[in-house]
Amino acid sequence: MGVAPFAHIKDSVGYGTGMTYVYGAQTAATPYYYRYNLTGAYPYRLDVQIDTEERNITEADGWIYVNVTYSGYLKLYLGDQLVAYDALYGWTIRRDQAPPPREDEVSDRPEATCVPQKVRTPKGLEHRNLQQGENGYRVEVVKKFEVREFGCGVDRKYIETISAGVYTTTTTSYHTRDPRGNVCGFKQAENCRGVVYCNECPS
Repeated sequence: MGVAPFAHIKDSVGYGTGMTYVYGAQTAATPYYYRYNLTGAYPYRLDVQIDTEERNITEADGWIYVNVTYSGYLKLYLGDQLVAYDALYGWTIRRDQAPPPREDEVSDRPEATCVPQKVRTPKGLEHRNLQQGENGYRVEVVKKFEVREFGCGVDRKYIETISAGVYTTTTTSYHTRDPRGNVCGFKQAENCRGVVYCNECPS
């Protein structure tokens, strides 16, 4: 296959000898130049402009998450006359691989330390600091978790609590299950060192 350099020759149309395809002993001429007649055509032109902004969100597990927003427009012209216009806006999250740390950053890092693992098991809700009025009450609700911490020479269990909110109501339709598993209503509930128990405080 021999390829001739492409060139615009004003009056040349059709075939030339600059490019040939040889298959076995046969030689065939191939076209190397076309000229189009645009008489009667509608010459449209599309003008597109898109601007983007990027902002790093977070970095985790060797990846950088980037929030990318973009905005722009599309303008369609017939000749020099604007005939259509559209605007666009959007966003996406792109994930890039974080570059490896520089040698000076690695040398400044402290030696790796062993971090124990934690397993949290939900243990229900607990009511605390109940304040009773004649026609209403206020109570704090916490979520309880049994935490087992192990590894790196550690093996222990303990209870962890997270506040679920403080609730106030103007009714007395209050019910709770205390840490002993007893269920009681508004009149039987007792504050025992901040934790709500039914009927009486534990000794």
